[in-house]
Amino acid sequence: MNSLVRIFTFLSVLFLLASCKNDIRNKYVGDWQFVVEMKKINTDSIGQFCQDTVCYIGEICKTSNDKEIEIRYTEEHSISLYLDELGKLYGFPTTYCNGKFDNENKIYLYLRWGGLGGNVTHVINGTRKP
Repeated sequence: MNSLVRIFTFLSVLFLLASCKNDIRNKYVGDWQFVVEMKKINTDSIGQFCQDTVCYIGEICKTSNDKEIEIRYTEEHSISLYLDELGKLYGFPTTYCNGKFDNENKIYLYLRWGGLGGNVTHVINGTRKP
């Protein structure tokens, strides 16, 4: 009887471990420090050029979609991206955009919107807060 209980307990634990989903997003969620270089070029009719660098304590959090994260990199700016099983980001808003996690503690994003000679660019370097 004792061995039957052990086998049942072992199988129950094995079943629970197998049924639990390993959420890759858990590796990246939390508080992050972002350094954001923002540029606006020719976004009005008079040839405007603005450049600024902002340091911001933001966060990466899960969304209701089980493969999506939201990256809040300034008070006014955030982006939602998808994360595959290997930690690769996809679902960027334009073909000019790209980015990646260097590891669990570093992220790099290049975001660019615009056309017809004008654009807005955000170059984002993030480091997880300890």
